[in-house]
Amino acid sequence: MGKKKRCVVIDADVFLAAGGENAVYPKSVHCRDLLDAILKICHSVIAPQTIRDEWDRKHDTSNRNPSRFGTGWQKQMFSRKKVDVRNPEPLNQTLRDQITGLTLRQSDERILMKDIHLVEAALVTDKIIFSCDEECRKLFAAASRRIGVLRTLMWINPDSDAEECREWLKRGAPYDKKKTLKQFAADLQESAETPS
Repeated sequence: MGKKKRCVVIDADVFLAAGGENAVYPKSVHCRDLLDAILKICHSVIAPQTIRDEWDRKHDTSNRNPSRFGTGWQKQMFSRKKVDVRNPEPLNQTLRDQITGLTLRQSDERILMKDIHLVEAALVTDKIIFSCDEECRKLFAAASRRIGVLRTLMWINPDSDAEECREWLKRGAPYDKKKTLKQFAADLQESAETPS
């Protein structure tokens, strides 16, 4: 039996950070290697209009030029028909209501709602999100304590464990409890309770 091909969500911060062949900054190298692995290993991405708009907005509002590698990667993915452009419609209003029903600081709720489209896309595919946004990851992990549908989402930061990330993709990106928001929330709680 062959390895399963996964459909994953790529946050705009990964797409923007990806450097070219001569990149030396670790985050640029790690994000480039992730995108390259997704392209070469036959995984696909879900990129509904909300995600594509975010990629474009990040380019427009950053002080950096769009990543040539990221732009080229996107073109290759489209040409190989490895981009799922369907919109996860209707919006997951139940999830949105649950997020707004949490007792959160307004700034935290704003962060969650800004990236909820990543979660909505992941929920209609293979529940895998790649993002370098640790603040957002922590907030969704905390929310997963009260919102069950978030618990099994795998949220991976390609900059924190790049080599393991590529190997995991090569193995077909199997479900890994250690990568879930539920486990991340438990790890955060354990580190908070451990005396320094």
